[in-house]
Amino acid sequence: MLAPISSYGQCTINLLDSSNVSCYGGNDGYITVAGSGGAGVYHYSLQIYNSTFNYWQQIGQSPLGFNFTYANVTFPLLAVDCYQIVMTDPIGCLDTLSICIESPDQIQVFSTVSPASSNLINDGSIILDSINGGVSPYTFQWTGPNGFSSTNQNITNLEAGQYNLTLIDSNSCVLTFTFNVEALTPGCTDSTASNYNPLANIDDSTCCYIQLNQSDTTVCQGDVVLLDLDLSSTSYLWSTGETSSNITVFPNTSLAYFYWVITDNNCYNSILITVNIVDTTTIAITSCDDYTWLGTTYTTSGVYDSLFTNINGCDSLVILDLTIYYSDTTTTAITSCDSYLWLGTTYRTSGIYDSLFTNVNGCDSLSFLNLTITKSDTTTTSVASCDDYLWLGTTYTTSGIYDSLFTNVDGCDSLVILDLTINNSDTVTSIITSCDDYLWLGTTYTVSGVYDSLFTN
Repeated sequence: MLAPISSYGQCTINLLDSSNVSCYGGNDGYITVAGSGGAGVYHYSLQIYNSTFNYWQQIGQSPLGFNFTYANVTFPLLAVDCYQIVMTDPIGCLDTLSICIESPDQIQVFSTVSPASSNLINDGSIILDSINGGVSPYTFQWTGPNGFSSTNQNITNLEAGQYNLTLIDSNSCVLTFTFNVEALTPGCTDSTASNYNPLANIDDSTCCYIQLNQSDTTVCQGDVVLLDLDLSSTSYLWSTGETSSNITVFPNTSLAYFYWVITDNNCYNSILITVNIVDTTTIAITSCDDYTWLGTTYTTSGVYDSLFTNINGCDSLVILDLTIYYSDTTTTAITSCDSYLWLGTTYRTSGIYDSLFTNVNGCDSLSFLNLTITKSDTTTTSVASCDDYLWLGTTYTTSGIYDSLFTNVDGCDSLVILDLTINNSDTVTSIITSCDDYLWLGTTYTVSGVYDSLFTN
C-alpha cells in the first residue's frame, strides 16, 4: 500500500532479505527490511493477524518507543506465520509489506521391523521404507544392544532388543526414533484359549479350550475347594500329582496357592487361590473383683473367647485371658482405756472406723477398726480419825492425802484417794483435895485416889 505523496516524495518499504524456519516447529526465521523516500528515517511495526478479534496485532517494533531510524531493520526469531510490517516516517508517510514465513514439513519415518527368529538367532531387521518431511538428504546414526552402531539407512542381521535412530536432515534438524526388534516366541496367541500365552508373538497352533469350572478366587483358611474341568479328557495331570478328573484341595497355611492341570494335547489350565488367614487375638486383662467384656460381667479368672468375622469375611477369634483379683476387708476389734492411736489419729470414743488401702494385687483393701473405749476412774474418800488411821495395811498418824492405784473391772486404772484428817486425843488432870467426900461427874467419892472419865473432845 502506498502512502500519500508529500513534498519529500513517496516512501517505500523494501524487503532486503528473509528466511524460512529451518526445522519443523522452530523459530529461527527472520525478515530484513529498509525504507526509501519520504523523510529518510522510519519506524517499523511487526504485526500478525489476530483472528479472534479480527485485527492486526503488533508483536514487535523498531526502533522502540516510536522513534525513527535510517538503518536497515531485521526482525529475528520468527515462527511459521504470515506477518505484516507497517513502515511510517515522521511526516506521516506510510507503506506496508506482507510476507509469510514457512518451514519444512515434519519428518515422518515409515518402517518395517522384522523380528529375530529367536533369542539365539540374529536375523532381525529394520527397513526405513520412506522418509517424508524435513530437507533431504538425511544422515543416520543407529545404536543398539551390545554396542551396536551403524550409519546405514536400513540395518539387518539384528539380535532382539531396542534400537535408537538419530536422523539429521540437511538443515541439521535432529529427530530420534526408537524401534524394538522382538524375538519370536511361539505359543497360543488366542486370549480365549485355556493355554493362552501373553508372551507369545507367533501362534503355533497349539491353542486348546478345556477350561477349569473355577476362576481365580479367595477363600478363608480351612475352606475346601473342588477343582474340575468343563470338558472331559482322556488324561489329567494336576500340579498336586493327582490324575483324576477332579481334585479337592485344602489351601490352609500360606497366603496363595497356584494349581494347574494338563489334559489332552498338553492343554494347560491354572487357577490362583488366595487364602485369607483366620486370625486369633489374645487379650490379657487383670481386673479387681469383676470385668465386663462384650456385655458379660465375669467375676472369676479364666480364659474366655468370642468369635467374630474379620474384614476379609473369615473367622476372627478373640480370646480373653482374664485374671480376677479381689478386694479384701479386715476388721480389728480393739478395747482401749481412755484413747487409741490408729493410723496417726487418736480416738477417744467408742465406734467403728475405717480406712481404704490398696492390697498387693492392686485392689481395694478396706480396714475396719471396731473400737471400744473404756474409762479410768478416781474415787476420793475423806476420813477423820483420832491419833492414827489404818488404810490398806498402812497406819497413818498424820493428816494428809494418800492414794493407791488399782485396776477396775474394765481393766483400766482406778485411782483411790484418801483425804485423811488425824485428830489427837487429850488428857486433863485435876488435883482435888476434899473433906470426907467429893462429888465428880455424879459420883461421890469418899476415899482418895486417881479417878478418870473418858469424853470426846
